[in-house]
Amino acid sequence: MRITFARHGESEANLGRVVANRGLSHPLTPSGRRQARELAEALTGRGVSFVYVSPLLRAIETGIVVAHALAVPLAVEPALREFDMGVYEGRSDHEAHRVYAVVRDAWLADPDSEVHPEGGERLAEVRGRLDAFLAALPARHTADAHVVCVGHGGLFRVALPDRLEPSAGAHLRAHGVEVGGALVVEA
Repeated sequence: MRITFARHGESEANLGRVVANRGLSHPLTPSGRRQARELAEALTGRGVSFVYVSPLLRAIETGIVVAHALAVPLAVEPALREFDMGVYEGRSDHEAHRVYAVVRDAWLADPDSEVHPEGGERLAEVRGRLDAFLAALPARHTADAHVVCVGHGGLFRVALPDRLEPSAGAHLRAHGVEVGGALVVEA
């Protein structure tokens, strides 16, 4: 099975530097819609059979563009949502960004880290939900399927590296996936 992990296009939250990891706020910007179209173009002719999207608006909008362009089904998948920042959700202040960086860096340095934002998710929870979703994919699709998972940079950066070939995992851990970018994995 082939899985393309795609980060949503640029959203209003990206521009406003808002910690927005819940709900249906913060749609794509015009640039984000262009990035979604470019992602769809890049995936054309690659045998994509299904698109899963995070329940956050920016991922849903990206996935709709891709699924429509490729004429494939789409489903919202809660496991693909960005990690919850608890009391820092909806904020764009320096403290929210400082805590986000502390949590992210702790998780990147130690896959068993217990650091977490107040009221937010722990790394084990984030990894657990993504692992369960990925483990269920072979039962949902044929072995030659190519599915696209539209999610978030933080989720992919902290939860995927240890599931990839070592050099690819190290690259993802160090650099992440750019807005509108994608990473293809053979499962």
